[in-house]
Amino acid sequence: IFPQTTISRNDFIGNTIRDNGTNGVSMSDNGFPFTNQIFLRNVIVRNGSVGVDVAGVQRAVFVNNVIYGHLSRGIRLKPQGISLTRTNSLVNNILFSNGSVGITNAAIGTSFLFNDVFGHIRNYANSLALVVSNGNIAADPIFSNAAAGNFRLSGPTPLSPCVDAGTTNLDPLGSGPEGTRSSSARSGRGRAELQPVVGGGDR
Repeated sequence: IFPQTTISRNDFIGNTIRDNGTNGVSMSDNGFPFTNQIFLRNVIVRNGSVGVDVAGVQRAVFVNNVIYGHLSRGIRLKPQGISLTRTNSLVNNILFSNGSVGITNAAIGTSFLFNDVFGHIRNYANSLALVVSNGNIAADPIFSNAAAGNFRLSGPTPLSPCVDAGTTNLDPLGSGPEGTRSSSARSGRGRAELQPVVGGGDR
């Protein structure tokens, strides 16, 4: 996404982005304001270098996404000219097996809450010790069958550590239908918990 005009308040919800030769999602302000985007319950898998590449984006919210199987990084937040990249939030996401780094954060004021970042050479770069703070963990999420594209969380045996281990506080849609990660009082992380998403099919 490289805007030629102001872009604000768009919702990207429930998408599957996979098997592209380059990045899964690339966002750059390109000299124009790029603010208040919502990325919710997306599955971003095996898209070349980086799952989500963000430059000059402000006040974006990334909630309940699965980012898996990229060659270089899961999420990269980087500065962009005079716009900077700042006050973005990453909440309840699962980043698993994305090459060298799970999250690279060169942005200002990024909030990291209740994410599971695991299976990288380094889980974090340019970030403080987030693995055991603010509800963040580093544990195998135990997908039902990631190789076959099934990113539901496993359970009850074995039980994914991401089930009932997130927060609903920053979910822009509030409590979701049964089976989504926001359906319980203390929700799980990632795209879905133990059941398929109602109306969305299995992913």
